[in-house]
Order: sequence, then structure tokens, then C-alpha cells
Amino acid sequence: MANLQELFDFYLNTNPTKWKLRNACNFLIHACQALNVNAPDEIDEELLLELPAALDRFFQKTPQKAVHDKGTLAEMIGRFGPIDGLQSVLQQLLNDPDKNLRQFTLQSLEYHAQNNLHNVLPILEHYRKSTDPLMKQVSAIILARLSSLTQWNEQIKQLICDWLREDDASYVQLIYQEITRQASNSVDSVERKQKYVRMQEWLETEFKFLK
Repeated sequence: MANLQELFDFYLNTNPTKWKLRNACNFLIHACQALNVNAPDEIDEELLLELPAALDRFFQKTPQKAVHDKGTLAEMIGRFGPIDGLQSVLQQLLNDPDKNLRQFTLQSLEYHAQNNLHNVLPILEHYRKSTDPLMKQVSAIILARLSSLTQWNEQIKQLICDWLREDDASYVQLIYQEITRQASNSVDSVERKQKYVRMQEWLETEFKFLK
């Protein structure tokens, strides 16, 4: 990723809602103002590293506006993925003082993981071992949702088996709780709901303690 304009262009091609697109356009303006540049294509990888802190300074008197813009940046990265020099920016957002932003940043990675789980799995693994219960739960929810996708179902099953061999039943329990919730309440599609049901049945058959 060479600059912020290219990141925005990628985000645009993912068809964000009109409301999100408006937020993203406003964010580009604020990013240029915060970094004192004329256009987002001037915000290269080096300046992107400075952007979260620059937004904090720019919105010093209205810190929630900084959080809002950093959330937009997090969603852009979540769609593009933690690749091509964006990992360090992502880490700043994942460690932001605002817990809601930290949670949203991690949640945003689900979009990229739908087709590129290998890029996101190390981050989810990190939070599996985290002492932060909220971030741990968010990572489990993401994996539970990804388990309904055919391309990742078997890999996630294997991961669950591996984690239980490591005696991490509590994390598997979090995944199971989300799958059970989705099996009962999912309205995405009948097909996806059935996949959650099958995953729930597999978990209960293989691991009796989950029932």
C-alpha cells in the first residue's frame, strides 16, 4: 500500500454504505489537515504511521472525533488487510486507549479474513491468549462466524482440536457460545444458518462438555 489515497480507493471498491463512504471522505480531509499535506496521495507509508497520533493532536479538544476517524481508518485496513506495510498502523489502533476503538479495529478484520484467514489468524491467536476478556471474546466471535464459510470450516475445526490439546477449553467455549447464538438467531440466509447448526452439532458430538 503506497499511500492513503490507494487505501481509500480499495475501500471504495468494497461498496461501503453511503454513510460509511461519507465518513471516509471526511476522514481523508481531516487526515490531510492533521498531517499538513495537500492530498491523501501524499500520505505514504511513513506518514500513515504518524496518522493516529496526528489525529489525536488535531482533535485535542474533541477527542471523540479522533476516535471516530481512527475507526474509519481501522475499517479501511480491516477490508484491505494487515499487509503491505499496514501492520504497524493496525497495531497502534489495536492498542489505542479507547477500548471501543480497540474492539472495533479487531472486528473490522473479519472482512479481510473471509478470503484471507492466513493474514488475520496470527492476530486472532494473539488475542486468544490475551488477558483482555473483551478482545479475547471478539477474536472468538470472529472465528465462530468464519467457521460458517466452507473454505475455512475444516481449518477452524482443526484449530479447535489443537486448542483443546493445549487445554484451552475456555476459548473453545466462547466460540461454541457464538455458534450456538448464530444457529438460533442468524438471519443472513437459510444456508448459512444451517452451517452454524452443523458446526454446533459437530462441537457437541466431539466435545461432550460443551452441551
